[in-house]
Amino acid sequence: ETEGPAIGLDIGTTNSAVAVRREDGRFLVVPPPGAPPGRPTMPSLVAFNLKGNSVAGLPAARIRSDGVKQVVYRSLKRLLGRTYAEAHEVGIKPSALGADPNGKANELVRLRLPGGQLIPVEEAVALLIKALVSVAELYLKQPVKRAVLGVPARWTKNQRMALEYAAKLAGLQSVRLIPEPELAVRAYGVRSSPNAQIITGGGNLGAKPVGLAGNVELDELQQRIEEDPYAASQDELEKQMVNEMKQQDPTLKHILVADLGGGTFDVCIVRRWVEWDEIHMLFTSGDERLGGDDFDRAIVDWVLKELKPELTKRRRWPVPAGARQQLLLQARKAKERLSSSDTADIVLDELKVTVTRDSFRVVCLHVLQRMLRPIREAAYGASLRLPFESLAIETMDTARKAKKRKMSEKDLQKKTQSLRAKHKKTDVEDREEIMVDEILLIGAATWTPAVREMLTLCTGVQPSSAVIDPETAVALGAVILASIMDNQMVDMQVHSNWRAAWTQYLLDRPELVEKLQAEKQQTTVLAGDAP
Repeated sequence: ETEGPAIGLDIGTTNSAVAVRREDGRFLVVPPPGAPPGRPTMPSLVAFNLKGNSVAGLPAARIRSDGVKQVVYRSLKRLLGRTYAEAHEVGIKPSALGADPNGKANELVRLRLPGGQLIPVEEAVALLIKALVSVAELYLKQPVKRAVLGVPARWTKNQRMALEYAAKLAGLQSVRLIPEPELAVRAYGVRSSPNAQIITGGGNLGAKPVGLAGNVELDELQQRIEEDPYAASQDELEKQMVNEMKQQDPTLKHILVADLGGGTFDVCIVRRWVEWDEIHMLFTSGDERLGGDDFDRAIVDWVLKELKPELTKRRRWPVPAGARQQLLLQARKAKERLSSSDTADIVLDELKVTVTRDSFRVVCLHVLQRMLRPIREAAYGASLRLPFESLAIETMDTARKAKKRKMSEKDLQKKTQSLRAKHKKTDVEDREEIMVDEILLIGAATWTPAVREMLTLCTGVQPSSAVIDPETAVALGAVILASIMDNQMVDMQVHSNWRAAWTQYLLDRPELVEKLQAEKQQTTVLAGDAP
């Protein structure tokens, strides 16, 4: 068995992060050397030159890619485990991300290095993982061979296998892949739990919110049935089913988990039962082709359209590929700047274009509209209602017609309150009508004001980042799960709906329970008689 500490890794499309458990029991996202203050993430970049040398992370971000002598590869997560045909099916152009343009449809995507050499995408991702592991080893001052990694909820088996293979190439001997929403929910649950001090064995993720009361003791019956449902008696199963029905009380808190990374968008509806420190994942939806990169490309297309007449006069059109890449980086920085400022400037060939929050909303309207479908699917699958969905559609229609939409926080709150009051007078008081109580944000792209406004328009709930940092939630959840597997802390108990269905199935068939118990006893006897 592999010894040593286990870490949590979040391999993102744009940024990645590594989290560790300190000796005092607290969890920490370790910033890479040279990272800006307050930004503990590492850029998901890998660079190669003609000599075959490579760097990953922050050093790769300082390299200027010319496409010939040195190349910087971005958004590798979008190509991982995909064939050329699969990449094109989801709207990805592999050659635009540095892949071999001569690859066949049924072949896995390969990267073309400077000089023409071809390598699998897994090798480049392995360099990024190795850089993250090195950051953890430098902090812990000991080798790391085990890790829990987050993966998008809708990834295929081939994509998961590709990431696991990349982790093994990076030197990790024991790897476990867990859906990113589940890891973020686990981090949120531990962070906001009234029993965080006991759950984490004396350490937590910071000062816990006040005003929450819960039962510290874990239910032994539930734990025993989860470990071995066949050994439970009929009375125990009935008692457990009562507890399951209690957990389906619509008065419990329902949380919409919005995971918007650089290349994927996952939406998960979870039900939290504070008293038992339990979180149940109800339904997951998403869009594999929607992410923060789509906002960046929309801004680039808009800037080029605005500057095309002047660039044509200067005989600078079409824009070279290198200038487009620099423009993409400026668009990404402008998007990030709009999270804290009302305007951001983009400069191309001494021509300046100012992007405002209002113009960003209009320019990225088609991207924001694509967020509606996964949100609606997740809400429908979890039997939740979105009473303010009409408000979101109305805002989108108005923005499309007027080419501009400005809604202050005061206006938004006023309209939301009026709609909520309208629904309260009708059928919202019906206990079958369950709505979102809280929004949990995951991914750096959720800092974008337009994204938060879209989520507010759909649910009537204002998103908050006060409980957990969207950029580090997955990495923290991964290291928390690693600590649970090492018996360093008590499980937060994150469940799926299959457990309730399995319990009901056994209750409806008592003869099956007796048969399973008899077979288990017979197996135990035979095992005891074996030499």
